[in-house]
Amino acid sequence: MKFFLLQTWLRLRQQSPKPQAKEDGFVLPLVFGIGLFMLIVGATMIFRSQDDRTTAIAQKETSVGLGATESGILRVVNFLNQNRAFAQYNFNEAFNDPAYAWQNGYTWKTLSAEGNTTILKGECHSDIELAETLSTLNVFTDGRWENLQEGRPLNGQFRIVDYVYEAVISKEDEIFQKTGTLLGEGTLTLKGRINEESTDQNASDTGTIGTSLSYLKIKIPVVKSAPETSSFPGLWVYEPDLADNQEVDGDILVSGGCIDESKLRELEANAPNGEVIGAPNLYFPEMPPNPQISGNPYNYLSTPILNDNDSFPRATDVYETQTINNRTINVYNYYIESASVQGSVSPVSIKLSGGDNLKVYTADDQMVIFHVAGSVEVPGNASIQHLEKGTLNAASNSVFFQIYGRQNGNVATGVATPIGNFIDGDPYFCYNGSPDSSYFSFGPDYTYGVAGAGIVYGSVWAKQVTDNADVSIPGCASNSNQTIVDQQINLEDLAYIESVMDTQIFGVENVPPSIQPFTEWERLSN
Repeated sequence: MKFFLLQTWLRLRQQSPKPQAKEDGFVLPLVFGIGLFMLIVGATMIFRSQDDRTTAIAQKETSVGLGATESGILRVVNFLNQNRAFAQYNFNEAFNDPAYAWQNGYTWKTLSAEGNTTILKGECHSDIELAETLSTLNVFTDGRWENLQEGRPLNGQFRIVDYVYEAVISKEDEIFQKTGTLLGEGTLTLKGRINEESTDQNASDTGTIGTSLSYLKIKIPVVKSAPETSSFPGLWVYEPDLADNQEVDGDILVSGGCIDESKLRELEANAPNGEVIGAPNLYFPEMPPNPQISGNPYNYLSTPILNDNDSFPRATDVYETQTINNRTINVYNYYIESASVQGSVSPVSIKLSGGDNLKVYTADDQMVIFHVAGSVEVPGNASIQHLEKGTLNAASNSVFFQIYGRQNGNVATGVATPIGNFIDGDPYFCYNGSPDSSYFSFGPDYTYGVAGAGIVYGSVWAKQVTDNADVSIPGCASNSNQTIVDQQINLEDLAYIESVMDTQIFGVENVPPSIQPFTEWERLSN
C-alpha cells in the first residue's frame, strides 16, 4: 500500500510543472490525506474479511459439534429401541415425584453394575447380545466421553448427561391414540464435542483449546401398543412343540419367550384351517381374583368331584349378576379344593372314571365357572358334559362354561417347572375330548392333554401340550392324528372372559413398552 502511494506521488510530481512554493504547501498535504484514507479503507476491509472468516469457521465448528451431539443422541435412541425396557428406568437417581420411581430404585448404573438381566425379559437377546447390551450400558454410565469413531476423538465424542423417565396418568393426544397408550416420557440430555485431542476419554467438559461443545435435550414418548393378534386363539401355549399330526382347528398363539421363526413355520401344519401367531413379548394375563370361599357370590366345594351324580348349577347355589355385552348374566362361581388321590401324580380337583359324566348346564342368561385348586382328570369314557339349554355339545356357547387352573407351579417345589418339561406334582388338564366337551380352559402352569378320540370344543390356554410319548401323566398322552382343540370361541366372545378376569387380555398391559420418535428438541447453553 505504501509503495503504491509513493509511486502515485512521484508520477504526479513528474507530470506537473514545478509549482510555486505556495502551491507546494497545498498539494503535499492533499496527497498524504488521500493516502491515509485509502490506508484506513484497506485496513478495514482486511479486518472485516478476517472477522467474516472467523465467524464462518466458528459456525462450521459449531455445526460439526452439534452434529456430534445429534449422532450421540441417535446412538442412545437406537440402544433404547433395541432394549426397550430401559426406557422406563432413570439414568441417575430419580429426582422427580417418588410415586414414579420404577423397579425398586434401579437405575441404568445399578443395572449395569449388577449385571441385572431380568428386565430384558421378552427382548429375545442371545447371550452375546445380552453381554453387548450390558457392556454398552456400562459405557454410557461410567462418565466417559465415547468416540463416534473408534480411536478418533477429533471426529466427535458424546456423553450422556442424564435420562429421566416420568410416568403420566393420562394424555389426550391424537398421536398416541393411533400408536398406543402413553405410559410416560423420557427426557434425554446429551453433550457432544469435536476437536478434542485427548485420548483418555476423561469426563472434562472443557477439553483442549479449539474443542467445540454442544448440549441437546430431547423428549421421548414411551408407549405400549396392543399386540398384533387378528383373532382369538383356539390354543395359546408357551411351548411351541406339538406331537406329529396333532391339529388345532383354529388359530395357535405361541408366546412367553423367544420363538424361532422356523418353529412357527413348522406349526403351520398343525393349524391347517387357521394361522400361527408368534408373540414373544405377550404373556398370559393375570388369573381372576381369588374367589371368596367363605361366602357369596362363590360356591365352595371342599372335596374333588369323583362321581357322575353331580350337575351344576344346583338349586341352592348362589350367583352374582353381571352385565356383559348389554346382557344380564347370572354367573355361578365354584371354588373346588384339591386332594391327593391314588393313581394321580398331582393333587386333583376333578377326577372322573369309567363312564362318569359331570353335567354343567348353561343358558343365555347363565354362566358357570370352575376355579380348580388342582388338576383335572377326565379319562376313558368319562366326560364333562356342557349342556346349553339342555342340549349336548354346546359348541356355539363354549365361553359360558369356563375352567381356571389355579395351582401355581409344582405342588412339591412351589415353583414352575421349566417349559417343555413335566415332573410329578405339576398341574395338568387331562381331558377325554368326548363330543360333548365344550368350554374355555385356562391354566398358566398347566400341561394340557387329550386322552380320548373326541374333540374339545372351545379354547385352551396352557403352558404346554403333551404328546403321544408322554406317559408321565397316566392316561393323558395326547394321541397323534388328533384334533386337540376345535376353536368355537372368537373375539366377539372375549368380553365374557375379560369380565371374569377383570382385565383386557389382549391390551397393552401384557406387552413391554416401545418408544416413539422424540417430540421436543432443545439446544442448551454450554
